[in-house]
Amino acid sequence: MIKTIVGVGGMSCQMCEAHINEVIRSVVPGIKTVRANRKTHQAVIVSEGVIDNIRQAIVSSGYDFLSYEYGPYESESFIVKIKGLFS
Repeated sequence: MIKTIVGVGGMSCQMCEAHINEVIRSVVPGIKTVRANRKTHQAVIVSEGVIDNIRQAIVSSGYDFLSYEYGPYESESFIVKIKGLFS
């Protein structure tokens, strides 16, 4: 799995985030998750492979393509220990 972080400028509301999510889902094969965030100006994508066609999709949708980085996806699972629960 690959985690890709795309910088996206021009998002100002939740509808913008939803629109970016839809655009990315429409052009990325093997997508597992996508989460756009207007506050961080990023979309975080987990997919099966490297994404190579994202720039044009974002620009064609009226948003600014700011940056692109990717690397191996590491699960963000965690374990919560509650004192006395299993004693």
